[in-house]
Amino acid sequence: MGERFTDRLRALAEPVWRAQHAHPFVRGIGDGTLDVDRFAHWVRQDYRFLVEYCRLFALAAARAPDLDTLARFADLLQATARTEMALHRAEIGQTLAARGRPADPRYAKWIEMYADPAFAALADWCRGLVDRLGGEAGDAGRRRMEEAFLTSSRYEYLFWEMAWRRETWPV
Repeated sequence: MGERFTDRLRALAEPVWRAQHAHPFVRGIGDGTLDVDRFAHWVRQDYRFLVEYCRLFALAAARAPDLDTLARFADLLQATARTEMALHRAEIGQTLAARGRPADPRYAKWIEMYADPAFAALADWCRGLVDRLGGEAGDAGRRRMEEAFLTSSRYEYLFWEMAWRRETWPV
């Protein structure tokens, strides 16, 4: 069996993902030492992000090629809108959960949410979808998908960094 397309994406983004796992914001959640003001800043920004993420899932459902895919994107919309899940954080939550829960209940709850098996199941479905679409995309399409994945991984890192520095829009 050949390499999954998502394995290739993950390997391409390895340096970025490693940097995310090592970021002081992520480490601070994991060990419970993150400054509460930084976490509060992140929560406010994440809420804004999740609103737009819900819209993305709604558009994906509307453009789905079949009923099963439409239903799964609707499930993702439901999970995101109702439980404020963000699929791109599944791996970080699972890694932090494996290290043990911090004493601070706010951070422990965050880790538990992103380490939940139901959340992992949704992430696995998304991975399967990307593998299927990557297989159908052709070389040029796969290159565009790779670049989009790398860009989104970099933005994810910058999201942690923004919260760490408590940045807001300059204009």
